[in-house]
Amino acid sequence: MKVMLEKPDRLTVLLASKDTFFTEMVLGILHENGYPVVVTESCGEVLEYMLDKEFDFVIMDPDLEPLMGSDAIKIVKKLKPNTPLITVNDESSFETGIKIAETGVFFRLGKPVDEKMTKDIVKLMEKKK
Repeated sequence: MKVMLEKPDRLTVLLASKDTFFTEMVLGILHENGYPVVVTESCGEVLEYMLDKEFDFVIMDPDLEPLMGSDAIKIVKKLKPNTPLITVNDESSFETGIKIAETGVFFRLGKPVDEKMTKDIVKLMEKKK
């Protein structure tokens, strides 16, 4: 699924997830605020987009194929180290949190995703811009 809105004066967002419920919820929040969004379900497309375009932030579910977890996050952070990356993770173990934090992720959303927290993070990203 790919969605692109053209409003260059707004935050531009790359949203990557195979979770349809999560994608629809976050996309609704982003569209509600008029943000241009690129949506993908593929890790390969995430990397292509990161090479070709500039995003104000990336929301990425690390369960994309063919790479998983922190491997994909590390590559994205190497490609664009200054682009804030928000990850989604349904595992709440301390060890997983440490691994994700070590990659330089800006924020980690848990699953199920809290709509208010997601809105707050989006507002924070707008202020940061």
